Amino acid sequence: MDTLENVLCLQGQQKNYLVKLSDMVEICTHVSISKIPCLPLYYLGIFHYKGNILPVLQLDENVFSLTDTTILVVKNEDCYFGIQIGQEPVLENIQNMTFTTNKQEFLSDIWYIQSLYQYENKIYYFIDIEKTIQFLTSEEII
Repeated sequence: MDTLENVLCLQGQQKNYLVKLSDMVEICTHVSISKIPCLPLYYLGIFHYKGNILPVLQLDENVFSLTDTTILVVKNEDCYFGIQIGQEPVLENIQNMTFTTNKQEFLSDIWYIQSLYQYENKIYYFIDIEKTIQFLTSEEII
């Protein structure tokens, strides 16, 4: 990992997460999410983004309003999705954090965690967007 890498710190209800800035596309505010029946629990629904319909995933167990919410749009290659966030993310340089361990496992059934970092007395789970998307688009869950 590039030691000069910038990350977004996301505060979840139960856990804190990191996303590479290079995986982020945009933060959309005042978004309405449309529910879709029969989806796995971690899918909140869909929203319209620049002429496209994107799935929205919940960051953790806490679901915020579906009618006026904030969505972090992330991508890997040509695959995009939204993550509902409850608090404003913070931009930080990973050099300011303490590397804890390589994790390499799934968390909350969907997020592929590549490592753990400590920052300001909190543990942050570093989400590997590429592996998360590979899992979400695999036939195992469809």
